[in-house]
Amino acid sequence: MGQRGPQKRPTSLRMLRGETRPSRIGHGEPVPRAAEPEPPAWFDGRHRQTWERLTAEIRGMHLLHSADQDVLTALVRAVCRHEDAGRIVADEGLMITGKDGQRVRHPAVIVEREAAETVRRLAREFGLTPSGRADLGHAMPPSAPGLGPERLLSPPG
Repeated sequence: MGQRGPQKRPTSLRMLRGETRPSRIGHGEPVPRAAEPEPPAWFDGRHRQTWERLTAEIRGMHLLHSADQDVLTALVRAVCRHEDAGRIVADEGLMITGKDGQRVRHPAVIVEREAAETVRRLAREFGLTPSGRADLGHAMPPSAPGLGPERLLSPPG
């Protein structure tokens, strides 16, 4: 059985959120290198385009680290697999004729659904979903002055 409760937040995010209790600050937490991950050499043009699109977003949120290369590779592959399966379903339809002549669900529908779930799970880790950004948003400083929660407390003007 896995760990219960919500996933632990990185120490840096907890400290940005205002955590000051020494017992809750993990001083031994590993810190990834500042280098950016590189796309695998075997990626084709579409995979590389997806890689560039996703890493640009993750870089903009200051969450891109070389340690995430394998997870990012899996995310790119899942996105491309989802697109491929979606094209097949769009071209051939949701149902096909099975080996016994009956109508059955197209196997690409299952591939598309599984890839979508993988994309959702992995994208959330990088803050690429609304719920992922909401989790990170509680811990990240506002991107520009006057856009944080303090704007709700200050008089208009």
